Amino acid sequence: LWGLLGVCVAAGLCTHYRFFPYLLGVLAFLLWHKPAREIWRRRGFWVCCLIGIMGLYPIVYFNVTYDLGSLGFYLFDRHPWEFQWSGLLHVFKQAGLVTPPLYLMLLFTLLHMWKLAQQGDRHAALMLSVALANLLLFLILAPWADSTSTSIHWPLSGYFPILIYAPATFSRLYQSLSQRFSPRFGARTVTTIMLLGFVGTLIGILGVGSQGFHEQLRPILGNSVLSNKMAGWKAFYDEAEGAINQSLFDASPVVITDNYYTLAQIEFGLHRKLDGFTLDTDKAIRDGRITQYLIWQKHGENLTRAAGREALFVTEDSTLTIP
Repeated sequence: LWGLLGVCVAAGLCTHYRFFPYLLGVLAFLLWHKPAREIWRRRGFWVCCLIGIMGLYPIVYFNVTYDLGSLGFYLFDRHPWEFQWSGLLHVFKQAGLVTPPLYLMLLFTLLHMWKLAQQGDRHAALMLSVALANLLLFLILAPWADSTSTSIHWPLSGYFPILIYAPATFSRLYQSLSQRFSPRFGARTVTTIMLLGFVGTLIGILGVGSQGFHEQLRPILGNSVLSNKMAGWKAFYDEAEGAINQSLFDASPVVITDNYYTLAQIEFGLHRKLDGFTLDTDKAIRDGRITQYLIWQKHGENLTRAAGREALFVTEDSTLTIP
């Protein structure tokens, strides 16, 4: 089991930087929870650590090879690192996303987990440590970090451990309301809280999914409600394919765009390999994409290898366009 846990840790480490708060939570658990301190003396624990640390190889190798391109973006370039008052709204945004009644129930669940941990419950202490490591990290960093991401999905990992103990909190709420009022009132209250949370989830999914039905929904909802960030791409790359196939080109042309979104959508939509390049630097740097385009040799700096070939230049008329 220790070996399997090590494999899981290695898989997490080589998948995403946001796996690291899990390890911070485990470390806090091993240092804070007295009954867990004997784990340090177990041979299997160190075997787990040895296997798990191998997951750092892709991250370390990539950053050493490309001048800390990935680490530098995620830890420094992406964030303003200047205090923003809007970051103080982090908790309220999270409560709104989760739905306030369900968010309150999760806070009560955290309190229940704390009490269990104080009574020596090792499992509750571990889950509490992991949950707080994720939630508190992004709560503290919110005023200085990327406000959009920290307020929406980054703390998501902190909720999963709480969900393990949430049913017990709902059960206690039901029992309390049943004794004070009636079983029917208790059942309705619990059902309403969970239903609101479920509806909130559906609204979020529909909000993202609406981009796939932009043309159908626009006459009903208008342009101000729907996001046009990923709408209309099919018409866009159909037009691009028509231009590529025109007789004015002697052979398949090089495609040059002023935005990496545009190049990505053309390549995706045409389902074939293109010699495509993007001149985008500002947005590509801001979104942390510039390094991968340089690695793929699909940036403007690599245009010399297409010298002498015919080219189709595509510029996007939107807020993404670089003047």
